[in-house]
Amino acid sequence: LAVLRSNEATVDVAVAATDIAAGTTLELSHFDEVPVPADESLAARLLPATGIEQAVGKLVVRPMDAGDPILLSDLLAVDSGDGLRAMSIPIEQSRAVSGLLTRGDTVDIVLVADGVATFVAAGIEVLDVPSAETNALGARSGYAPTVAVDSSQALRIAAALDTGDVHIIRSTGAQDPDLMQSRAIDETAEGPSE
Repeated sequence: LAVLRSNEATVDVAVAATDIAAGTTLELSHFDEVPVPADESLAARLLPATGIEQAVGKLVVRPMDAGDPILLSDLLAVDSGDGLRAMSIPIEQSRAVSGLLTRGDTVDIVLVADGVATFVAAGIEVLDVPSAETNALGARSGYAPTVAVDSSQALRIAAALDTGDVHIIRSTGAQDPDLMQSRAIDETAEGPSE
């Protein structure tokens, strides 16, 4: 940004005022402003300072460090359109179909804790999948697919993220598991004694 500021004609754009986790709902305190060249092609991809008020209440789909420019593609409306909530799930690509998820996929969420695997949510829609490699500035960005969840699913997924290893599984048309009846798998359990 220091190099970009060297040009004379500038436009103010939004940057992160603090570190922001993926899935955060933005407030005014999350934003700062910096000038960038008005004729820079990158400026068209950044959130203009004049759009900060409209961005308040939207969801961030990737983690940001303080000072990172905010891209228009980083923002997602919290209303998923059907009364559900939008939630980003920060996860390693290898635990989310190798990073091959796409918008519109139906997925299940599995928690593995202490060698036991259980379904915590099933049949949820992927709303957005930001690039897992780099952002528009060439910096590495985290992988955090955004999904549509109801309130109980959101709580179960949030608890799972703090409890153990979370996996996202793409549904291939199989019937959704009954979360109340799903059997946990314990790979380390010993068989019945003779």
